[in-house]
Amino acid sequence: TQQQTQQPTTTQQQTTTQQQTTTQQQTATQQQTTPPPPVATLRSASVAVRGGLPRLTVTLSRRTALRVTLSRRAGRRWRSLGSARLAGAAGRTTLRLPRRVTGRRLLPGRYRLVVTAGAERRTIVFRVR
Repeated sequence: TQQQTQQPTTTQQQTTTQQQTTTQQQTATQQQTTPPPPVATLRSASVAVRGGLPRLTVTLSRRTALRVTLSRRAGRRWRSLGSARLAGAAGRTTLRLPRRVTGRRLLPGRYRLVVTAGAERRTIVFRVR
């Protein structure tokens, strides 16, 4: 009876070991075949100001959300005016900054716009005359 009891246990252990090996092989295969998700790259960014209203032109490799932060030069420091999240399409896109970022038309002075897309970040310093 002891031999009969040990045989099913040995068979169960072999089956469990085979299942674990199969699961590990499947996981390894999935990791090899799954490409990393594409990351949006910020190829270029520029600002044009007309009538005190800034327009941001960006070129993106794919559609992604942009984080835009606007600051104004105050003496030697930069004073934050606000930030917003904007949707950017793939390719070249021109976006108006929303009023909640600017608050109003920009007064003459120096400004800094920080644009973040994914892990990339660009800082644009411009002047309103």
